[in-house]
Amino acid sequence: MLRAAPVLVLDEPTAGLDSVAARQVVQPLRRLVSGRTTILITHDPSLAPDADRVLVVDGGRLMEAGTHAEPVARGGAYARLAGPTPGALTEDTLVLRR
Repeated sequence: MLRAAPVLVLDEPTAGLDSVAARQVVQPLRRLVSGRTTILITHDPSLAPDADRVLVVDGGRLMEAGTHAEPVARGGAYARLAGPTPGALTEDTLVLRR
């Protein structure tokens, strides 16, 4: 990783990892993205609550957007996926962090 990069694009950083390995990757990633604009593309719903903005894209179309709490409150697809027992996101989810 380029530490001096002002913008980071992370595509599926926890893909293929079990929950223990994913947690080991996420903690250093949180330090790395601090203070940087980060675009995180993920199907892992556990990464989305940290975002400033969540975008849910399905079939190439923007379906939902907002902070983590906003689409959850609307009760759409994101809310069902990010609920009390979150499953893998089936839509492409872009997690934006400033």
